[in-house]
Amino acid sequence: MCLRFVIAVSILHFVSSFKGLGDVHKRATAQPEIINRSFDRKKFISAGINAILCLSIQLKPESSAASIQKTVLNSETLPNRSTVNMQYEMLKNGLRLEDQANYADAERQWTELIDEFNAPLWRESSNGNKYLLARAYANRGGAMACMGRQKEALSDYSSALNLVPDKYEFWLCRGMAYEGLADEITFQNDSTFSDVAVFYETALSDYDRAMVLDPAEPMVYTLRGDVMVALRKYTEALESFKKGLMLNPSLTDIRCKVAMSELQCGNIAQSNAMIVSVLNGNYERPDMILAKAIVEWKVGNFAESKELFKRASMIDSRLVDYEYLTHSLRWPEDPAKFVGSLRSGTKSRIENIYALAGEDA
Repeated sequence: MCLRFVIAVSILHFVSSFKGLGDVHKRATAQPEIINRSFDRKKFISAGINAILCLSIQLKPESSAASIQKTVLNSETLPNRSTVNMQYEMLKNGLRLEDQANYADAERQWTELIDEFNAPLWRESSNGNKYLLARAYANRGGAMACMGRQKEALSDYSSALNLVPDKYEFWLCRGMAYEGLADEITFQNDSTFSDVAVFYETALSDYDRAMVLDPAEPMVYTLRGDVMVALRKYTEALESFKKGLMLNPSLTDIRCKVAMSELQCGNIAQSNAMIVSVLNGNYERPDMILAKAIVEWKVGNFAESKELFKRASMIDSRLVDYEYLTHSLRWPEDPAKFVGSLRSGTKSRIENIYALAGEDA
């Protein structure tokens, strides 16, 4: 996978109970459940897109339903099945393949479903039919995103939105794909900030649409904050993270993002309080140990700062890399730069303090 890693707050799982064949459309529109997780953003953009579009299915065994062993299902491998039964089997199989990280076959399965049920008369005959097709497009886009094919994924997400524009999860998925594309361009040697800013701005626009559709979803504000950090809009990022935290104060990862944004904005006391609250619950969380090292140096506790830095880098050596901090963890620029000063160990205390402040000694 070619997308970046990050500490993020949560992903959405669509959870429902499905007994027998039932109504596949009702099951496909089940409400999301928030799950608190800590994970890398590269996996989040790919696996997170997947999880947003994934349904966790519990089945009641049916004696009339034969066991399907084929990798990819279609009308030929499902003879004499009702339309609802065929939809259900193809949907279930696509999700099974995604759960197995078999994204190539998952893409093929979603393509089979799209090809089978994309006739205009069928598509327009009910909202449920339209939503099933939109879900297939979005899930195929998720499979493509997981394989690093961001531009193709964007096309499928747009197709899903054209069919069903009032589902906030589709807007989130397309926004994350735009973010992933921007991150890929960032690592090209000849790229400039202006080259990627337009993609980040487009991602932000998609997140804003998702926020309108579901203003009570903390993940929306977290993603908005992350892309604002990428756009160097640090004050706005802080406000977005704070809104997400207000909606769910128990989400540790949003607390970390608030802490780093407070530090970027020069609010040392507020940042320290948030860092301490996180470390009280997870003493060995390396990114916050590193953040605490920055705070301690800022207030003049240089010996303690150095010890904290050593401890954090021993737990996770990636934390000394500027690109990992800014693109994977989405740290703001000033704290990420200061880590380089701590790492070098050659600058004087005054130089390090100036480095944190973004000034010349």
